[in-house]
Amino acid sequence: MDSFRFGVAGPGHIASKFVQDLTDTKDIQFVAAASGSLERAQMFVNDFKHVFPKAVAYGSYEEMAKDPSVDAVYVSNLNTQHAQTAQLFLQYGKPVLCEKPFALNAIEAEEIVQMA
Repeated sequence: MDSFRFGVAGPGHIASKFVQDLTDTKDIQFVAAASGSLERAQMFVNDFKHVFPKAVAYGSYEEMAKDPSVDAVYVSNLNTQHAQTAQLFLQYGKPVLCEKPFALNAIEAEEIVQMA
């Protein structure tokens, strides 16, 4: 593997800062963004085309979860969706880096830990 490839689930302000930080690395790439809105994901990807020209946009998280070119996922959607989204990517074998809170209660947290 030449570089580690990250996707972003939930393109927003904090996710933008995360991807901006990746521009300073050589071994980590931003390759995809997913949102419930393909338009929003595409706008996010377009913001970084000058640095990551091969990044693609997805209109659903599951589409990105199926992409073999995504090695790991930064989960940055709504707090109430973090656990469900993290579990989806874990089901597809993707490591997850999740914004806080990664779960809203102990039950969700335990489920995520067990899946990981």
